[in-house]
Amino acid sequence: LSANFVTTGTNIASFVEMDGYQFYASEDGFVYHSNLNSVSLYSAADRIAANMSPDLPVAIARHKNMIICFGTNSVDFFYNAGNPSGSVLNRAEQYFQRVGIQNQRSLVALEDTIYFISSSRTGDIQVKKLANLQISKISTSAIDRILGTGNATGSAMYLNAFTLGGYSYLLIQVISVLA
Repeated sequence: LSANFVTTGTNIASFVEMDGYQFYASEDGFVYHSNLNSVSLYSAADRIAANMSPDLPVAIARHKNMIICFGTNSVDFFYNAGNPSGSVLNRAEQYFQRVGIQNQRSLVALEDTIYFISSSRTGDIQVKKLANLQISKISTSAIDRILGTGNATGSAMYLNAFTLGGYSYLLIQVISVLA
């Protein structure tokens, strides 16, 4: 692996692919990408700051032709501008949202929709979806109470999505962490 692969911090978001690049986010506040058509070569300048909000990136996803960087208090959107130097990405400022995410494990994609558990920094914890570049709440008040109680007691929360019999399902796991 390239020496320019950044491993700063305790949390590095998963990888997502778009247009021949591998993208990931790190707690140092940047979205990084690989060299074109490579999974192991990285250049030091191939990064863009995810800094429209002062929170740090914790998760990354791809939605349509956008790379989405989720922070604890915000969502930044980027598109491939094909820049010849530095990051190939440019920020799509018009899509920026002030809603955060719990962590990489509380995010899942199913077909063209991204589901995630929002951060408590913006108020109540809720399940939200990102579809057609728009974020909306999908959880009921009963689910919100369960998630809020789980968050208050230090529980870990995970999302999973699947299709069965032609129906889409979202599985939420709230796992109590025993001291």
